[in-house]
Amino acid sequence: MPGFTSKYGVTRLVWFEPHEHIGAAYKREQLIKRWRREWKLALIEKANPRWEDLFPSIAGFGPPTVELLQSKLTSGPRRVPREGGAESGDPGP
Repeated sequence: MPGFTSKYGVTRLVWFEPHEHIGAAYKREQLIKRWRREWKLALIEKANPRWEDLFPSIAGFGPPTVELLQSKLTSGPRRVPREGGAESGDPGP
């Protein structure tokens, strides 16, 4: 079944964010979808500046990216854009 990955030619997982609950993950996804492209790129660059494929490490058949996982699980509160596109501090990451 054709989907996002085939439509846009996605071949690498370069960023992810774990959540305890699916509702929180959904809310975060909807928020990030409203961000400007430059904010999204900054989010990726902060966590994965070399744009390495993270899928093998989280799927269990590659070297673990322990530092990345630890930083994502222990990171503090994020600053996010306000409604209407105005940002509150830096772009979320």
